[in-house]
Amino acid sequence: MNDPVITREAARIESYRLRLVIDEEAIQARVLEIGKALSEANAGRYPVLIGVLDGAFMFVADLVRSMTPPCEVTFWKVCSYGAGRISSGVVREVFRPEISLVGRHVIVVEDIVDSGRTLRYLLQEIREAGPASLTIVTLLHKPETAPASLFPDYVGFTVGNDFLVGYGLDYQGKLRHLRSLYALE
Repeated sequence: MNDPVITREAARIESYRLRLVIDEEAIQARVLEIGKALSEANAGRYPVLIGVLDGAFMFVADLVRSMTPPCEVTFWKVCSYGAGRISSGVVREVFRPEISLVGRHVIVVEDIVDSGRTLRYLLQEIREAGPASLTIVTLLHKPETAPASLFPDYVGFTVGNDFLVGYGLDYQGKLRHLRSLYALE
């Protein structure tokens, strides 16, 4: 683990066993690629990016900075994980955007699509709002567990079933600050 943040934070995270999965450089390169593709697809539009909290906040920040068309950014907070590593199976909405999505070009930005429960819930709510278009972007996709019917339009990385932390993803509210993605072992 060569992540300088881990070195500085070693005392705070030494109780966790982490295995590097995707390093910071690979993440940033892929975010730039996705930002360029979204810019081309949304040329002449004023899209609204909806970041799914809490995990997608870093991805949203980097993604919006990599896009050339002006866009609006907002967040929607839903939870399906409790204190553990397995989804509770119940999606609980904490708050939603206060903007109208009618006729808007909506880009949903997820940190990870695994069980698909959160995404299925959000897509139903957004479609009912009447957007002009709907695009799904995820940093991470777990095809082994994600339903085929919920395949995102843009995927940063396809990953296995490891429980991942870093770059916004957490375990019990910790480890979000890491710049790379790690498997929690």
